[in-house]
Amino acid sequence: MTDADVDGAHIRTLLLTFFYRYMKELIINGNLYIAKPPLYRIQNKKDVFYVNKEKDLLKYKIIFSFNNINIYKNKNCILINSKNLIKLILNYLKIFKHFNDYKYKFKNFLLNKLMFFKFIDIKNINKCSI
Repeated sequence: MTDADVDGAHIRTLLLTFFYRYMKELIINGNLYIAKPPLYRIQNKKDVFYVNKEKDLLKYKIIFSFNNINIYKNKNCILINSKNLIKLILNYLKIFKHFNDYKYKFKNFLLNKLMFFKFIDIKNINKCSI
């Protein structure tokens, strides 16, 4: 196993070249393995996670940051609980990524309107008193 950076990739290539040239039987017999270390280690209290992609790192950052956060309309009425808030933010990021891919085809104001369409469920707002 080598490091998960550019230098590690170069060392891995050198090692594979060495084994290919001088110990080809190891490769042919399937006895040579490549281990890929994770790029990121995430720790939240006692929970430890290892991830390989920046997308997964961002997802865990959002989950840990918005855990136990609720948005209230008043003292007694929750508009969005933490679970739905996390889903909303992750969905927003997915939509934002797709809209960035199409921004050269559409006007910005149209994309912004579509992004925020049906932001909060109407049923929850009608249940709450002002």
